[in-house]
Amino acid sequence: MNDLQERIRTANTWWELEPRLVELDAAQCREIEPALARWPDESRAAPSEWMAPIFAGKDPPPALSLCRSVSLIDNSHLEDEELARLLTHPALAGITRLKLGMCARRLRAPLLHGLTALRELTIVTVDPYSSALGDDELAELAAAPLHRVERLSLDMVELRGPGVAALAQSTTLSALRELELYTPATAAVCEGLASGAGLRAVQRLALCADGFTPAAASALAAAEPLLAGLRALEIRVTESSGFDWAEPFSAIASEGSRHAKRLATALARLLPALRDCESVSIEYIPDKEVSRIGREDFAALAAAPKRLREAFPSAMR
Repeated sequence: MNDLQERIRTANTWWELEPRLVELDAAQCREIEPALARWPDESRAAPSEWMAPIFAGKDPPPALSLCRSVSLIDNSHLEDEELARLLTHPALAGITRLKLGMCARRLRAPLLHGLTALRELTIVTVDPYSSALGDDELAELAAAPLHRVERLSLDMVELRGPGVAALAQSTTLSALRELELYTPATAAVCEGLASGAGLRAVQRLALCADGFTPAAASALAAAEPLLAGLRALEIRVTESSGFDWAEPFSAIASEGSRHAKRLATALARLLPALRDCESVSIEYIPDKEVSRIGREDFAALAAAPKRLREAFPSAMR
């Protein structure tokens, strides 16, 4: 085992270790685990071939218990039983990061009960004109015992409000510090965020610019438990063509210019409610450009939406 420990110390990538780790029995895995502490959890990714036996109802290699990150983004074909077998298997009890794609539509609260070490949960829509998560699935998620989850990312999903309300009213998200809610930030979604105190520990909130109207801003401004601890608000503009709800914001088109103006008006209405927030960022994904507005400018820009728009990424001005 000494040579393996030395290899763990000198290896540059996790995949270099996989051929050696997969040969270990359970006792050897327990012996070698302390040597892996220097590896960040996100790098200790579970190889798909190590998880494959579980889908077939067989035992995985003991080395699977040494992994800390699982990605099922490309496993949209998983059946309910296969997903249940994997997420409830004891070998995954130690994972701290879980990424799901379209198979998240099969997610149910009991499947997460055994993932007591989970710190980050990401759900991504990878199929165009669809959603990896709906309000019913989000409500299931909100009911799960996610007491240690610090970061929840819902990327390119379509929600209508009830699931967001369930999230805001959850009693299990006391550790949540970062919430990425990349769905149209409509008034109904913002009302959902304001409907409970379950998100009071969130310090970073990321939203889509799509659907974010002055009415939505007013609804979000009423989310006092959420905004009281918020330190950073991020607004993302994707202009993706793969989703029915995606809106243009580029100023080169009249519709995009109108949406950018609407966003500036909405943000101006929200800024006075961000009393302890340190910054608001607007990220324009097509150009990879980010504009940051510091707290020192909130008051002046809240009174001048036109000036606020001038602080947007260049394509949106």
